[in-house]
Amino acid sequence: MQTAHKVITTYRRKRMVVCLIVALLTLTTTLVIRFISQRSLNQQRIQTVTGQMVLAMNKILLPLENQHTSLLNFVGQPCRDIHLPLRKLAATLQTVRTIALVKSSILYCSSIYGERNVNVHQRQPMLPSNHPILVFSTDGSLLVGSPVLIQWYPVSPSGADGVMLMINIELLGELILNAKSPLITGIGLQVGGKSFINGLGLVDGDAIPGERIIYHQSSSQFPFTINVSGPGASAIALNDLPAELPLALILTLLMTGIAWLITAGRLSFSREISLGIASREFALWCQPLEDARSQRCCGVEILPALEQSASREYFPRRLYSHCRGLQSYRSPHPLRDRRNRAPAEALPPGQRFPYFNQRRRPPLC
Repeated sequence: MQTAHKVITTYRRKRMVVCLIVALLTLTTTLVIRFISQRSLNQQRIQTVTGQMVLAMNKILLPLENQHTSLLNFVGQPCRDIHLPLRKLAATLQTVRTIALVKSSILYCSSIYGERNVNVHQRQPMLPSNHPILVFSTDGSLLVGSPVLIQWYPVSPSGADGVMLMINIELLGELILNAKSPLITGIGLQVGGKSFINGLGLVDGDAIPGERIIYHQSSSQFPFTINVSGPGASAIALNDLPAELPLALILTLLMTGIAWLITAGRLSFSREISLGIASREFALWCQPLEDARSQRCCGVEILPALEQSASREYFPRRLYSHCRGLQSYRSPHPLRDRRNRAPAEALPPGQRFPYFNQRRRPPLC
């Protein structure tokens, strides 16, 4: 049978392994949970910011949509008669740079220059069109080369007559597309195959070359999309993970301490005792129990003791320290199982000895 020192050493080793596993699981679980929650929070923030930009852009384009009916009534009228109302209407629409009226593919009236005679197709190759369009272009008359957003509303079925509104997209970029943060490094307004990025102007495609779009949201009312680029919610959550280490370490120490206390009461020698019983390495000691008042025997206490290799029997004296002080005990006598035919002189007269059954686990002292 294993020695007590070896058993306790093995138990302590297992106990430390269990506590170490609990510590690693707690630390890993805490960091994983915090990573997942922070990633979800980052993704939610990105979606919220993008949704707010889409909503703001819709609010800017919606007044143009509401006013286009009255603008269509101006098409075909002399420019000198409608120039003043046209300028007043352009002033009320603060994001509009200019309003131009087109008749038979000729731009004949502008809210800034008044009467004109310019072929609209030469200035804007995508116009005229027989359906409303929203497209990026460059200004060729007022601020030459600056990016503009053109909204076209046709009047005739052929599309040769209509109203062209030039929207100051640079102003919109300063107002809307400027919400940058560690989560968002670039915001692009995509219309068709081009995108406007604040600070860079118009670019082909949906993002700056080398940047990755992490989220995009399209408008349900107008044909544009807001593209957001950045390192990503997972990358930011991973970079912020060291800030969660204090909380993870506190929880790890707490759970490890709980595991250490729980395993403290799990010391069991059941396997070793079973092996000792099978190899007959236990000796039984009989301790008569006396009534302190009548000095009569009221029972027998059976105590197992381990026989050492030096043929020296050992019995636990700790249980008798209190009884020795009260002088209410008798010296224990070694008893054997049935096969050894233990003497019965240790028992009081008339009492039968409850022989030890090797199949039953003896009580620990």
